[in-house]
Amino acid sequence: MKLANPLRSRAILVGVAKYRFLPPLPTTMNNLDDLASSLCDDDLWGLPKSHCAVVRDPDSQERVLHTLYDAVEQAEDTLILYFTGHGLKDADTGELLLGLTGSMQGRAYTTLAYDHIRRALHEARAPRRVVVLDCCYSGQAIAGMSDPASVVVDEVSAEGTFVLAAAPENKQALAPEGEFHTAFTGELIRLIRSGLDDGSEFVSLQQVFTHTRRELIAKSRPRPQMRTRNTIGDLALVRNRQWKQARPAEPPEPPSVTPRSIVSSNSDDEAGNARASTVSNRIVLLIEHLGTSAPIGTVETLKAFGIKHNSVASLAVVVDASIASAIRRAISAQLDDPGLAEVQMALTSGDIRAAAAHLVAVPARRRYGRERSRSFYQEIIDDSRNVVFGLVTQYADWINESDDPMGAWLAISHKHSL
Repeated sequence: MKLANPLRSRAILVGVAKYRFLPPLPTTMNNLDDLASSLCDDDLWGLPKSHCAVVRDPDSQERVLHTLYDAVEQAEDTLILYFTGHGLKDADTGELLLGLTGSMQGRAYTTLAYDHIRRALHEARAPRRVVVLDCCYSGQAIAGMSDPASVVVDEVSAEGTFVLAAAPENKQALAPEGEFHTAFTGELIRLIRSGLDDGSEFVSLQQVFTHTRRELIAKSRPRPQMRTRNTIGDLALVRNRQWKQARPAEPPEPPSVTPRSIVSSNSDDEAGNARASTVSNRIVLLIEHLGTSAPIGTVETLKAFGIKHNSVASLAVVVDASIASAIRRAISAQLDDPGLAEVQMALTSGDIRAAAAHLVAVPARRRYGRERSRSFYQEIIDDSRNVVFGLVTQYADWINESDDPMGAWLAISHKHSL
């Protein structure tokens, strides 16, 4: 089971609570807030906030589709689309129509036809696409929702697509009065946040369907529907909070390509800027420019944390690369912070020197002692070291017993999405 790479993934969460011609659905806003915070939780998945677009109360299909197509163009690993609100049927075709703030019963042109979303998903380069629909039917008020799920499920034909719909066709998908979430999304969020006691490290899409369906049936609530193609059902949605980590009996398959160290030699700013075509690449150059991508004394640190293998020097190089990768990921995840606005602007323009100067000037989020405070960048370095060396300590016995300690570490870092 593989956890999607959050840095190469995108999510778009759409919710409609305020309707001018249909009953309001206030709990949909709670759905959006709690689902977004769960996906962005570092302990669960760690999707950067800038990669999670939340669209509230859209009044036009263009607003949703522009945001969706941006995500379609950006997502390289996994693309998630979630919708919560009223769902309507086209009287002539039976097609699913997603309700917008100005949608009216019987007037399809005031809605967002699901067919537009299906077409967008076909254009996505992300190999895995996940659609979660918690839709209501206009005949129900806050106490009742309905979703023609079978229409959606039958229309999806894109390879690697997983569709989870709140209820079967012509059945109610409840938004119970007095509850904080809709019935379906409430179970989904509880599962994501609480995890499963089945011993697995991750919660897969298939497990999401099986568990939410079982819980909703037990409460005499509508049964979710699912359609999956290929092996996407095995994709891990989040880490399992109830997993008790232990030394694995067998190492996972290591990646076939050893990640290179991001420290390059003899590169000046002009050459670096020329090859930096994206902000992500420029972050690599930023770390190179600051010269702190690898920690000092890694060999000694590995030994202190229990590594006794005779290949510790070679292992240190690979561990350094993992730390550098964690630093890059941390910077990427924080770029939407207002305090880093100048850093982001400099990176966008390709000015690595200015980005470095701005970054080291940002004060630390936490204070280390009364007399001095550290920079935000130093805080990122320390946090990244703690994560990596924590894994070294945890898997020290396995690494020591392995004939290939570098391969063992690559498997560990791959498993934990470093």
